[in-house]
Amino acid sequence: MGIFRFVRGLTCGCLMLLVVLVILLAGLLIVLLAQRAHAQSPPIYDIVLVIDQSGSMWDCGGAGTDPDQLRVDAAHLFINYLGADAGSSRYRLALLHFGGTTRLMAPLTELSDTAAREQLIIAASNPEPIGWTNPLAALQTARDLLHDGALPGSRRVVLLMTDGEPAWPADQPVDRTRYRQQLQQVAGQFAAEQTDLFMVHLRATDTPCGRRAIAEWLDLWQQMADQTPNGALFTAMQADDLVPIYHAVVRRLTGANDSQTLAHAADLPTDQPLQVSVPVTEPLASMTLVVVKGNAETAVVIQDPSGQLAAPLAAGITAVGMQTKQEVWRVEQPALGVWQVLLTGNGKVTVWQDRVRSPPTPTFTATVPPTATPSSTATPSSTPTDSPTPTPTDTATPTETPTETPTETPTATSPPTATPTDIPTTTQTPSTTPTAIPPPTATPTPTSAEPPPPPASPPRPWGWYGLGLLSLAALSLVWRRANSGPWLYGELKPDSRPGDLGPGADLIEEDLGSRRRRRLWLGIDGRGQWRLPGWRGRAVIELDAQGHICLAPANRGRARTAAYDPPLLNGHPLLQRTPLKDGDRITCGPYQLRFENLL
Repeated sequence: MGIFRFVRGLTCGCLMLLVVLVILLAGLLIVLLAQRAHAQSPPIYDIVLVIDQSGSMWDCGGAGTDPDQLRVDAAHLFINYLGADAGSSRYRLALLHFGGTTRLMAPLTELSDTAAREQLIIAASNPEPIGWTNPLAALQTARDLLHDGALPGSRRVVLLMTDGEPAWPADQPVDRTRYRQQLQQVAGQFAAEQTDLFMVHLRATDTPCGRRAIAEWLDLWQQMADQTPNGALFTAMQADDLVPIYHAVVRRLTGANDSQTLAHAADLPTDQPLQVSVPVTEPLASMTLVVVKGNAETAVVIQDPSGQLAAPLAAGITAVGMQTKQEVWRVEQPALGVWQVLLTGNGKVTVWQDRVRSPPTPTFTATVPPTATPSSTATPSSTPTDSPTPTPTDTATPTETPTETPTETPTATSPPTATPTDIPTTTQTPSTTPTAIPPPTATPTPTSAEPPPPPASPPRPWGWYGLGLLSLAALSLVWRRANSGPWLYGELKPDSRPGDLGPGADLIEEDLGSRRRRRLWLGIDGRGQWRLPGWRGRAVIELDAQGHICLAPANRGRARTAAYDPPLLNGHPLLQRTPLKDGDRITCGPYQLRFENLL
């Protein structure tokens, strides 16, 4: 019988070990799933557009810096572009208008929501003049929006556009030195909170407001942008440059590190559609086509290289801003070949092609020992081509400081740590482009002086990690509790028993310490530990809080019946838990058991 008891104890121990192992594997699976969810979750961006709507935008000395409200078109392009990219990243955008006071036009809004995005477009349209100019209050409001409403782990961005001259009423004198210090303090807070600050300075040398801004405030805007992690200062020589500048900023955010101008302010013919060729000569992760139209009614049709029309709702194709002046098409993994953009309507159009290259495929190159007389040397070409017969045209050169020369190319002012991009941005016209499209040979492509920063890492699912760690901690506690004493001790010996016990009766001398248990049940209704056939009672040997071996009746919660046979201890009915002493006799119906404890 001893061998059977050993096997049973070993089996129970293995079962407990198996249960703990299963729970450990479940905890590990939770951690792995959390890591996978973190890796697959898209990056999150919380962005605040801050737009100057002070009176100088409409009029300053007889001429405003942006009387045609091209800043509105730039904001619309920014919103539509991010809306088209919302399938790969999560974008939330808020809108502030400011003058002497700041107005919240829209809180942080999900750009993947079509209805919410359209409300943002409406909020950015038809701005009203706000007297005076206080960019400090506007930036403080933007910071509060991000501090209170940004999602954990999101990349925070503030894009402020202004003509650059703070102004106050004559009866409200302001210490300009103190005001400049407060502006720098806000930029320092942005830097500490990992918020990028992009400043767009609308430069106007033909107005007194613009000249004062250049002389007194431009250096401060540069310093503030340089303080933030990936901030930059962009200079618009005129209001027409705002749309290209906002396009350059949004390309940085989305990772479109390669852009080409396919048509610049091209006139639409009246008798036939204007056809713009879009070459795709290498595998791309995505391609974004930006169509800026002078007339919102201009129709845009996209054809793939096979001549099939690209449907906005087709797999991998997103179109945002249709029937507006800023239409954006995004194509995931476009097919190689020449795509076509067909434009029908009137007015002028500009078409940009933004590309995100596919990650390079790892290759394995065998190492060949050098020879004394190599026959040839392979020289890789450093200039990628975008069409079979490219024709390079003039390209804007990135600079580190704003230029005084009027130009249509916005010049990005990069932070000191920026490095020039090694991706050429030459404007190329494929040979298949019809002559009806004037090649933009005199118009440089807007570029930035640094490559776009990598997307922000998505927030880590700390809740899942915590759940996994808690599960592992709970398992360790259960395992420790299940495998730590104190255990029962002493010996239980049968003195007498009925003649016919029947199968399954445990009536051999028992060393309680060998069981490594805290309690032992006695009786036919027990848990199979000491079965006593023929006895209609129940008892338990267990440890009390002080570690003493006790015998207790185990009929709690059960109704007593006439047939119930209570246990006896030393010939007396057992009514409550009683400590056992060496030599105590336990009577369970016809069974006589003796407890021995030599400790």
